[in-house]
Amino acid sequence: MLKEEFQKQLLKSSSDIMYHCTLGNLTEKKFFDQVKIFDTIDEYNKFEFENNCYVINTYTGAKMHRSSFGRTNLDGGFHGFYLTSSIKRAREWHKELPNKNKRILKFKVDIKKLLEMNCLIYGVPDEEWAWFIVKNRNKKLTRKNTVKCSFSIIADGYMSDIDSKIQNVRNKEDALELWNELIPEEYYYFYDLKNDVWNYDKILMNSKVISGYTMQLCINDMDILKECIIPISKGKQRRNGDYEKEEFKDCF
Repeated sequence: MLKEEFQKQLLKSSSDIMYHCTLGNLTEKKFFDQVKIFDTIDEYNKFEFENNCYVINTYTGAKMHRSSFGRTNLDGGFHGFYLTSSIKRAREWHKELPNKNKRILKFKVDIKKLLEMNCLIYGVPDEEWAWFIVKNRNKKLTRKNTVKCSFSIIADGYMSDIDSKIQNVRNKEDALELWNELIPEEYYYFYDLKNDVWNYDKILMNSKVISGYTMQLCINDMDILKECIIPISKGKQRRNGDYEKEEFKDCF
């Protein structure tokens, strides 16, 4: 099996029911209509803060007004909407986050459309994956990241312990030196050191991969979000078919 074929199969076999734990970041606030966008500095400067609304000025890039936007510089980019098909993983994210307003929400994901939109897939923790993770978590390199959508292996859990090393990375060669500290332990068993190859079939058969526990979907693009994810909600629907996002029903 070729790597490209394996990667697509990995996303195709993923459950279309996924869970999102609220991070309070920018992509999320855009999706939930909790952010105002201004196209000029004049519009931005005239705005008066009201109703706890979050603001970003597109003229100056990502300049923020009176608030930061949750957790940034994670595996999938500077700001992203993260989903997992593993409810166990979603619960772990929920426990880890300090935000008192955190919630776990349930969505239906259009996997076919994600594939059509060329979602990047990193289903093997190789050097390309390591560079992707480090580049996104490095504060200086993240700004250059234009990845709209990714489906990737979640880096091993102790990222805060090596954050200083990640911030000192300047290129792909530096990132590869951190590979052993990034790779989840269970993936060591899928690598054939003697022949320098990954066993794709074993990865696809692994229970944690099948359950989605080791994988995450990250969407940074609003068009892809609107096209590919549908809230599973008991809230009302407007006449035009849109969901009233403030009425999303928590899973728990």
